[in-house]
Amino acid sequence: MINKLDIISLIKIIKLGFEKYPKLYLILFLSLLSVFTEIVAMSLVTSISNDKYFLFESTLSSTDKNILFSIILILFTIRFVSIFFIDKYQVFIARRFQAFLSSESLYKTLLYPLLEVEKKEIGFFIAMGGDETSRASELLNSVLKIFNSFVLFVLYIIMIYYIDSNVFIILAILFLLSSIVVKVILKKSTYLGSLSAVKSREHGSIFIDALNGLKTVKSFGIETFIHNKYKIAVEEYQSINYKIYFLSLLNALFPLITLIILLNIYVILDYFNNNTLSSSYLLSIFFILMRFLLNLGDLLHTINKVVGNIKATSNIIEFISKPIKCKTHKEDIFDIRSILLKSVDFSYDKSKDIFLNLNIEFKYNNSYAIIGKTGSGKSTLIDLMMDFIEPSSGTVLMNNIDTKNLNTKSLKEKVIYISQESIIFNDTIKNNLLMDKKYPDKNIMDVLKLVNLEDMINDFTDGLNHMLNYKGTNISGGQKQRLNIARAILRNPDVLILDESINALDIDTRIKIVKNLLVLYKEKLIIFVTHDKDILNLVDIIIDLDNVEDYCKKTVQIYH
Repeated sequence: MINKLDIISLIKIIKLGFEKYPKLYLILFLSLLSVFTEIVAMSLVTSISNDKYFLFESTLSSTDKNILFSIILILFTIRFVSIFFIDKYQVFIARRFQAFLSSESLYKTLLYPLLEVEKKEIGFFIAMGGDETSRASELLNSVLKIFNSFVLFVLYIIMIYYIDSNVFIILAILFLLSSIVVKVILKKSTYLGSLSAVKSREHGSIFIDALNGLKTVKSFGIETFIHNKYKIAVEEYQSINYKIYFLSLLNALFPLITLIILLNIYVILDYFNNNTLSSSYLLSIFFILMRFLLNLGDLLHTINKVVGNIKATSNIIEFISKPIKCKTHKEDIFDIRSILLKSVDFSYDKSKDIFLNLNIEFKYNNSYAIIGKTGSGKSTLIDLMMDFIEPSSGTVLMNNIDTKNLNTKSLKEKVIYISQESIIFNDTIKNNLLMDKKYPDKNIMDVLKLVNLEDMINDFTDGLNHMLNYKGTNISGGQKQRLNIARAILRNPDVLILDESINALDIDTRIKIVKNLLVLYKEKLIIFVTHDKDILNLVDIIIDLDNVEDYCKKTVQIYH
């Protein structure tokens, strides 16, 4: 069943929704007015059927009935119109809230420590930005509906008590029977809600993994295997969601069926009691109870949805509320002169050390190449320098300042890493280069000339405003890599790290760009992670990570 943490998450999501959209308080107030309008209208219905005013003994004349009937029509019109606009606005807020939660989830994913991201399946993050944010935002809408339905429910109970105590007893019996069934249904719905969240991540992971490894899927000819695997996972997910939906309907229908049976018993008893109740009175009671039951059914159905979605809400609240260490209030860094890894130990697990007492220093006015076989720690070394991961022991120093004490934003502005895989958005070339920055077109063209892309831009009739496809499928792999390098150079960092990021270029273009970069960074610091002999011949210093013995001697093999 629902635990304490689920309740806390529910309260947090409601609080967050009202903080983001204060107009929800106005919607609650208008909802109350709308509910009272219905109750007043229903009390007037009983007045006409009883030939006397509700709670009063005075008899109604024919004129009074006509007036009351007109008032009833006006009140119901106000009620239904208000329901339409209130529901419409609540759905609008829920969609806006979903967009907010989804964007916050992506932002938190981007801030997540690299090692923690790699430990989780991709479906976890897909669900956080998609299915589970949808459920959490829907929960906010459901809670608002529950508030409306519950207030209406209580007012109907009070009204029925004053109209007919016998009917009130029937409702009491109904609640007793319904509570037993509802408890069982809610318990099952809670379990299915948790299972649905898990299955959502599973089929999301399969889908994304298949897209990311599309070439592998095609080369192994396993399209059918992947299709069947995904089909089974998504069918299981939808089957669970259908069960949750069915339980919601059952929750709504059981009280209605039970009430009809009890009302029939009530009418039969009245028949044997010499028909003390008029047909118009019975009809008005039936009309009121049917409206009451529809509201009750809607209340139980919505509660069941909340129970089914509350686990997803707990997940999303836990995810976006988790504190991420962001060193915004620490020391800024300017003009990086050196990067020193001092007595650094690092391992991904205790069974194998990647680095043991590692000491390396990178100094400005030098160009470096890092080489080593697979598993020697090249990527780990870069991750340590970039502050993506922290050493198990030892320190990483920039200008003799521990990176733990540096402002994260300042560090990212001064040290830029270019990976082998270029990130290209479905946007213009200019926007792909600028992203969150602003530079004159002349600066952009100067940088593009350095990476040998000036001719490509000139060939496009719309130049820098040429639109790139998703993943840059309308340009070559080499052009994508050069755009990635140009994006980094535009930001003018003190340290530039290229991790096999020009391997898609032909030899002449590659050497030309490397020479341009070496000239540009002659008085700064540039590092290549590569096995390209042409690049090795051009840099000042080569650092070889293959000699494990030298790690223990607190040095690595360095070639000048």
